[in-house]
Amino acid sequence: MMQEERCYNYDLLRIVCCIAVIVIHVSTTYSSAVTDVKRLGALYTEHIPTMLIWDTMARFAVPCFMMLSGAFLLSDQNKDFKAFYRKSFVKLGIPTLIFSVLYFLFNMLIHAVAVVSGGQPTGTLLIPLKEWLKGRPFYHMWYLYTLIGIYLFIPFLVRIKEEIGEKSFAVVTWLYLPVAAFSGWTSTFTLNWGIAKVAVFLGYVMAGYELRRVFSQRKSSCKGLLRIASGVAIEAITAILKYREFVKDEAQTGTGFSLDDPFFPLTVIASLLIFSGFSSLRIKNGKLRKLSDLTFLIYLFHAGVWTLLTELMARLHFVADCRIMIPISVVTVFLISVGLSLLWRWFWNILERRFSVSERLCKLVRLS
Repeated sequence: MMQEERCYNYDLLRIVCCIAVIVIHVSTTYSSAVTDVKRLGALYTEHIPTMLIWDTMARFAVPCFMMLSGAFLLSDQNKDFKAFYRKSFVKLGIPTLIFSVLYFLFNMLIHAVAVVSGGQPTGTLLIPLKEWLKGRPFYHMWYLYTLIGIYLFIPFLVRIKEEIGEKSFAVVTWLYLPVAAFSGWTSTFTLNWGIAKVAVFLGYVMAGYELRRVFSQRKSSCKGLLRIASGVAIEAITAILKYREFVKDEAQTGTGFSLDDPFFPLTVIASLLIFSGFSSLRIKNGKLRKLSDLTFLIYLFHAGVWTLLTELMARLHFVADCRIMIPISVVTVFLISVGLSLLWRWFWNILERRFSVSERLCKLVRLS
């Protein structure tokens, strides 16, 4: 059993992954502009290679986030169903529910404006509800619904690991991951909380636990940096492939931008290398801990912040070179999200002290 202690190397990885997710969503706005020039402006479609590099180099974020979950969740202390589910409901379930409602209302407002001023059919107003039922009340929230499904399986996996032993569990993990990744890469999922999507991401969760276990006693910052550099190099190769595909598809159909799947083979390899690299780093400075603790809230806020900024830029007809705007936008969204996260945590702590909201909700769903 691995010693449960604060791992500052994983704090750093959380922050890097959080920023990478913002990079993906900012750069994806530019890729979407290829087919939405009327709303976003023609300049968004310039410097396509720049956008592709930003977008592709950040694709390790979701796999590494999943591996981070597995690295800590699959410990022996999480085999008790009720205790684990109660802890998970407070940490993940309550924020997901609250932000789902907020983003559903936000999404409804966006579609209502489209109906009133954009001439969209009234049936458009049903889209936010349909998306929520699929586990996607806003475009980034799918991750939380998939994660909830994963959390449901964690006590089972811990008990299986305990039953078959660490060595056998490692064998199962490295046999299961490629099968799950291939299935994820070749499949389309309607429900983000469905067992099929949860099952393919469990491969990353199990791999995260194994990589942490292996490298917890084999720390080497030099080797870790080499692995990270190798993962980044593979992401660069993916960027080249993506650009070539875009040029070909643009000439034929006017669309492009595939190879974005978290289960694309090169992305799987790059993500495993990057995660194992961070697992190897020796970091003794805990100054990043407070920022790392905010990454969950930053993730929740960033999509709404970026959506509002893009709408504002569109209405102001703001035009700027994407080579400059992508990094500026990423930093701006990140800093605003950090501020909102601090404000939210302060507000939530007041509610907890006065009304014991989490405890009341746990009693409501019979987890107390």
